[in-house]
Amino acid sequence: MLKKLLGSVNTRFLLFFLGAFFFSLMVSAVVMNVSLQGYFQTVLRQSITSRAEHVRTLSQKESIPVEEAAAYLTAADIQIQVYPDRSVLPFSLTEDEDQDIADGKVVFQVLGGKTLSTRGIAGLDGHYLVLSPQISRYTAGVHTPIQRTLLLLPMFLGSLLVVVVTFTIIRPINAISAAAQKVAAGDLDVTVDVRGYDEITELARNFNMMTRELQAREYLHKDFVSNVSHEFKTPVTSLKGYVKLLKDRNLPEEQRQEFYDIIISESDRLANLSANLLKLAELDQNNGRVHSEEFSLTEQLRGAIILLQSEWEKKSLELELELPDITISANADLLYQVWINLLDNAIRYTPQGGRIRVDLSTEPGSTVVQISDSGEGMTPEEMERIFDRFYQVDHSRSRGGTGLGLSIARKIVEIHGGAISVESIPGVGSTFTVRLPSRG
Repeated sequence: MLKKLLGSVNTRFLLFFLGAFFFSLMVSAVVMNVSLQGYFQTVLRQSITSRAEHVRTLSQKESIPVEEAAAYLTAADIQIQVYPDRSVLPFSLTEDEDQDIADGKVVFQVLGGKTLSTRGIAGLDGHYLVLSPQISRYTAGVHTPIQRTLLLLPMFLGSLLVVVVTFTIIRPINAISAAAQKVAAGDLDVTVDVRGYDEITELARNFNMMTRELQAREYLHKDFVSNVSHEFKTPVTSLKGYVKLLKDRNLPEEQRQEFYDIIISESDRLANLSANLLKLAELDQNNGRVHSEEFSLTEQLRGAIILLQSEWEKKSLELELELPDITISANADLLYQVWINLLDNAIRYTPQGGRIRVDLSTEPGSTVVQISDSGEGMTPEEMERIFDRFYQVDHSRSRGGTGLGLSIARKIVEIHGGAISVESIPGVGSTFTVRLPSRG
């Protein structure tokens, strides 16, 4: 329990501030005592001189014996002793001191090197007056009120302020700690009240930002798992059903071959889905870290078009190309997948005898690729979700897609520092625009 208490940030803050406060207070007290020593010594010597003069006045003007006058003026702060001659003094005097006493002066001797341990010696009618101040009692009337004012009041106010400041600092830290425990327990719907502009407030803002990101990622994770389960379940169920049908020995050969083709198609779909999921995982893991090289973007686009030539010729599509000679620095293999995906989609959704246009151009700071088709087009709602993972517009599900191609394309473009967008009109066509930053 004690170890936990001492290990608490709250306790350490409090002990640190109190320790620093009392240390500075002690230093101030020492400095104050040193600075007041000269003042006390001056006042002390003035008091001794004044008391000696009073003894002389009382003895000489009132004709009172020296011993009685000294006894009368002895008080708690200054004690006065009378010695009849020099020979009985308990201490020695120098010749200069003896001469000063003979001249009526008060001689001061500092005892033990301490400036406030001072005694005064004065002469009166052949007697020696030794005035010894009681330092503790003498300074009490002057020193104690000052100490109480300069030490006790700051000590009280300072301690109170330290406690208040410490708890003010610790309270938001405790709130963040409690919120972090809730997050660790799985409660992501938690925020910390943010007030002020200091570092702890910035920490609270970052914590709230983290919980929002975790909430979004949790939603995406659940949605991703749900979609993966659905996308795998459909072809697997289909495969299982057709395999059962093939067990029928009376099944006509023509229908059997049809079922074989469906099984092959669904198998290809599963293979593509697995490959695309692996590609997405790879891109997520290597976000922002790609190997770049200089290559001709013009030739790469021509190569992608030639690769898909059999597909667009099968549908008698008209191709319009505007491909000036442009070289960029990027990852050629990854970008090649972008063009294949966009061109394949354009061919897939463009009707027989339609048109596809590919434009390559430059803008200040970027290289722009636009791929347009005269296909079915999309509604605004469909355009908002077209890049989401597993999303497929309703009229595309019969075409065997996985709903991951455009997600992969967007991810590749984004890790290159670019952006991809779409404009579409239902029944007119769609235009996908890719902007890549110009480097060097």
